[in-house]
Amino acid sequence: MQSKPMAEPVTHLIIDAKHQELIIKIARKYTRESPISWEDAAQAAMMKVYEAVKAGEFHHGGMEEFQRWATVVARYEILNFITKERLRQHQSLDANIVGTDISLVETIPSNAWKPRLD
Repeated sequence: MQSKPMAEPVTHLIIDAKHQELIIKIARKYTRESPISWEDAAQAAMMKVYEAVKAGEFHHGGMEEFQRWATVVARYEILNFITKERLRQHQSLDANIVGTDISLVETIPSNAWKPRLD
């Protein structure tokens, strides 16, 4: 009985310079007209691809299939990164209004919100 040869780890697959440019282009596209840094989004995407390869999530295929798979992984990570950053960029109500010592929460009328007791 012949045993199947063990699959080699695919850690030898890397994102080449041409493919890095594609990921950067995707990051720039999705962060356009946004305060979110395309550099941070692209770096998060490349790290996600590296971690996915290291975890064995890419199972078969050659360089062309890897590049296609890596692009999809990177794109979804860029979208997730942007969503997380947008959620984090809301100003705190405890922050002072620029040029004053008054916090934003102090500008909200006390009767602005009342819980419903229905």
